[in-house]
Amino acid sequence: MSELPKDDKPWIDRLGECTGNHHESMVAVAEGLVMELPDVSQRLRVAIAGGTPKEIERYGHTLKSCLKYVSSGDEVALAEEIECCGRESRVSDAVALYDQLQPTVQAWQDRVQQWLDRQ
Repeated sequence: MSELPKDDKPWIDRLGECTGNHHESMVAVAEGLVMELPDVSQRLRVAIAGGTPKEIERYGHTLKSCLKYVSSGDEVALAEEIECCGRESRVSDAVALYDQLQPTVQAWQDRVQQWLDRQ
């Protein structure tokens, strides 16, 4: 798993690229991420625990999409692999991948919230 950037500039630049460098849009997307990341992560956990491949695919895809706003690192690839696990009904593989991804998702949520608190 990749570590979060030590400084905020790389991911804020990425967020800016995704929003046309429009500050209000950056804030709106960041607020959405802070709300979506825990919800999507929880739904993915429930889907994995319930062994529902279609839901694993859906929430893996959504998590990947959320993470792309701030990262192009390993966590995006990991979320994409979880999405593939759902598509291919590899539920047991999704368990280990989710366990590996979850701390980074939480770290991104915290990092984005810290940035929002400074706005």
